[in-house]
Amino acid sequence: MRVVLLVLMLALSTVLAGCVSDDRVTDDTDEALLDPLVPEGLARHLPVPSFEPTIGITSSGAMFMTAGAGGRGPDMESVYRSTDQGRTWEDVTPNIAGATNFPPNSNDPFLFVDRDTDRLYDFEMQGLSCNTLSYSDDEGKTWTIMPLGCTPTQGLQDHQSIFASKPRAHDTIGYDNVLHYCVNRVADSACAFSLDGGLTWGPMRPLVYDGVHDDRLASPPLPTEGVDPLWFVCSGLAAHGQSAPDGTIYLPRGDCGGIPTVAISKDDGLTWTHSIISTEVRTFNADGGVPYHEVSMAIDEAGNAYATWKGEDRRVKFAQSLDGGESWEDAIDITPEGVNITDFPTIAAGSEGRVAVAFIGTDAHNNKTYGEMEIDDDWHAWLVVGTELHTANATWYDVQTTPADDPIARGICGGTRCQASGGGLGDFIDIEIDAEGRPWAAFVDVCHDDCRAAQWIPEGSNTVNDKALAFVGTLRAGPALRGELVALPVIVDGAIEDTTA
Repeated sequence: MRVVLLVLMLALSTVLAGCVSDDRVTDDTDEALLDPLVPEGLARHLPVPSFEPTIGITSSGAMFMTAGAGGRGPDMESVYRSTDQGRTWEDVTPNIAGATNFPPNSNDPFLFVDRDTDRLYDFEMQGLSCNTLSYSDDEGKTWTIMPLGCTPTQGLQDHQSIFASKPRAHDTIGYDNVLHYCVNRVADSACAFSLDGGLTWGPMRPLVYDGVHDDRLASPPLPTEGVDPLWFVCSGLAAHGQSAPDGTIYLPRGDCGGIPTVAISKDDGLTWTHSIISTEVRTFNADGGVPYHEVSMAIDEAGNAYATWKGEDRRVKFAQSLDGGESWEDAIDITPEGVNITDFPTIAAGSEGRVAVAFIGTDAHNNKTYGEMEIDDDWHAWLVVGTELHTANATWYDVQTTPADDPIARGICGGTRCQASGGGLGDFIDIEIDAEGRPWAAFVDVCHDDCRAAQWIPEGSNTVNDKALAFVGTLRAGPALRGELVALPVIVDGAIEDTTA
């Protein structure tokens, strides 16, 4: 019954779909919203490119995003900060004595804000073996820099994830939370933790996932019809780690036979158990390729767990657990009406039963593969917002954050890559919810200037992507995802209009 209700609410939400705006479009509030919770979308660009963007927000509302070099040189990454809700941005990249070549390069950038302490972390992977680690306790004004912010090298490290949790089994030293660092080592997924805020690290513990899915011996056996007979042979790729208010930590994955799974630890990462999110609704698997590994998870303030992923039909799937990830309700489809193909779904959670999911989508016919997209197939940035999901009053809203005449890509995109000069979309995007309950998603726009005007089409090409620019997508108006379930103050030309009086 619950699943039917959720699907019906999702169908009704298409009637409530909101408007979109961008700094390149005049913001106005002449039209009163019929429902103050119906969302309106907004997109705001950074002046630099990005690739696999991550985002973090402090309690004051200062927003940080990984971005491209901005002129600092090839393979360099920067940290950009906005204190006016994305209207303007400034470079606050950590450096040593003003040097412009630190960190020396970045194979994978990753930015994280610990919501409990407001500490900002910047990890830049070096040579697939270690990271430079920098942190700031004053919103990027000053930094503590560790050129070797990693556990002693133990094989290849890739696709890192950094997150914090309340301690459950250890005493911390000089920092309130335990800091976790998880990586793909190809043959397995491994994690290390720090008890002093990242100054020192324990050993990599290869007990999270190994190269063979441990559920191959499940009783009763997992369904394998239509699945590669070697489905249980897996990579070490996992998605971003998360933590619950009680300190339980989670590391999801989806590439073992396309079965969305999460590893759970209740002792700071010393030991792990596995929970299968869904056996019926699997992750996308390109013909002859590896199943989609990015199963995104979020935990709300009450400890409920949520997961989203790209299904076999390339639409956005969602499942929730009301017991901390031990068991999961049936997965549902939350793709907006009119969107046929999606990619990069990622999720954040706020107060109990409230989530925001970000992804890119196109109305191209769903019989096309990603590589068959044509120049008139436009991709846009989307948000889907859910409220009261833990009750019988679950409601879904969806909104396109980019204007209809300004797609983020045209033609070939998705399939885990959507690139252009200077950056693009790689394995993932990111999303966070600020203190007032407004979601902010980190995207990359690879269609503007000539592409936006459709004036430049390479001969023999079915894409018009020309260069990359980072941007954030958010709700100009809509439901608050933290605190009371009320309408958010409306963003007007970079300012805030209080609609609660």
